[in-house]
Amino acid sequence: MSRRLYMLTDQQMERIAPYFPKPRGWPRGDDKLVLGGIIHVRKNGVPWDQAPGEYGKWATLYRRFVRWTRG
Repeated sequence: MSRRLYMLTDQQMERIAPYFPKPRGWPRGDDKLVLGGIIHVRKNGVPWDQAPGEYGKWATLYRRFVRWTRG
């Protein structure tokens, strides 16, 4: 069974890219994929650890959400 992933378009990502914090330490993975996972969790009201694995590790989604919301 294939799942349909929520993904922003490249144009949407370009518009919001200036609002992301600067990378620090290790190079970040795909922001587009992680943001799609965060949106999936928030939109569907599922726990972080129930996010589809296609978005990456749930802990990464959660940590980025917390970091990005703090600004």
